[in-house]
Amino acid sequence: MSNGSMHNPSVIWWIVPITGLLLFWILNLVMPLNADDFGCSVLFEDGQPRIITSFAQLMQSLQSEFFSFNSRLGNIYYRFSLFLLPKWLNNFVITLWVGGLISLLLRIALRRKIQPTAFDMTLWIGILSVIFLPLQRIENFISYTSGLYNYIPGGIGTLLVLDKISHWFIEGEDDAPGWWLYLVGFIAGWSNEVYGFFMIPLFTLLVFWRVVIEKEPVATVPSWVLYLMCSFTLGFGFLAFAPGTQVRASIQPEYGSFFAIFIMSAFLYGSLALLTAPFCVGVVLMLLLLMRKEDLISNREKVFFPLLLISTAGIIPSAAFAGFLPYGRALWGTHLVLGIILVWGASRLMNDKIWLLTFPVIFGALALFGTLIWNTYIVRTEFERVEQAFIKAGRRGEKVLLVDFPALRKGPHSTIMRLINRVVIVQRDPKHWLNTGLVNYYNALYGGEGGFKGPSYIVLDNLVPPS
Repeated sequence: MSNGSMHNPSVIWWIVPITGLLLFWILNLVMPLNADDFGCSVLFEDGQPRIITSFAQLMQSLQSEFFSFNSRLGNIYYRFSLFLLPKWLNNFVITLWVGGLISLLLRIALRRKIQPTAFDMTLWIGILSVIFLPLQRIENFISYTSGLYNYIPGGIGTLLVLDKISHWFIEGEDDAPGWWLYLVGFIAGWSNEVYGFFMIPLFTLLVFWRVVIEKEPVATVPSWVLYLMCSFTLGFGFLAFAPGTQVRASIQPEYGSFFAIFIMSAFLYGSLALLTAPFCVGVVLMLLLLMRKEDLISNREKVFFPLLLISTAGIIPSAAFAGFLPYGRALWGTHLVLGIILVWGASRLMNDKIWLLTFPVIFGALALFGTLIWNTYIVRTEFERVEQAFIKAGRRGEKVLLVDFPALRKGPHSTIMRLINRVVIVQRDPKHWLNTGLVNYYNALYGGEGGFKGPSYIVLDNLVPPS
């Protein structure tokens, strides 16, 4: 396959992202309710768990959550969608969100609109299979709907803002955006704190570079740029100072002094973000690009992308101040940025040879999807078995249900769960939030059946029942 044919548009190449999104939809269709899915469906009334079935109950649930634990707009997106849409349609909607996120990431990295070419579609499916899916191992939200709703819509809003800002800084575009983008900026900042951790430092670095390093007057920065930055920052500030966020930060584990937390945050940031393959590869590719004498990138790109990388370190002091350490899902914003840098570096350095990766990436993606769907189907059957055991235990009047997941302990599923698909399952601690969420959900779901009262505890393995 020649380099020229790699860049020739052809409608047939749309098959690649469409197939990828269909497989992603199937993956989420196979996944049972998991993790936060249970809690988002339940409201406590008179001390008893109830499945949310009315709009009044939904608003009561949102109000309680906003003031007591979770003020993220992403959480509100999901609760509304869970109430209004069936699971299959919810999964389809979030699949479209994922497609939009990948397309925006690719647009920012390539500095142009994506096209149906072998070059662009290799990168598209590569983002999904090399960057996105493996993050399930670290961040544990890719395979269940509530996790995706909490992170992906806000990510799209953030990338829309980042795309517009990058075109101003790199290409010098000075066209003010439509009014809607300012609203999107506010919503994106409010959606989830992981985006403000890098976007606000990036805003500061970009203005600092133009005004201090390049010695341009502040007046040369277009007013719409400052307004867009302010709209995002205001949204993030609304989230940061919301009651639920303050409560959430106050109950984080104590890790010692500010200095101790700062050092721990820096260590976790380096070990879990920058040193995680394939993101380390992206940083190396960026450094190679900056050192090459050939004019592969513009001078503005040589500034923007390193500043974008540096901005991800904003999670370190933010984590130290707020008590949220940079591990797991807190790293999603950082990994999103590193994904942009990886695609940007690969597209520039491998422009003439990326055809070598086309078929390995496509077939590798199919193999990864097949593995995840197979493993997730086993997870689903295990959850269905636990649900039936819960009903039977309730009918027998048992207060403690002892469960195990034997199918997930056998190879290769134990290896897949450990290395890739870290779905949240019942924990050893009976008071773990997932265990209590599962108990509340099942009791709410079946509580109306002739006075049914299920077990009060679910415990993994044959441990001593809680007192």
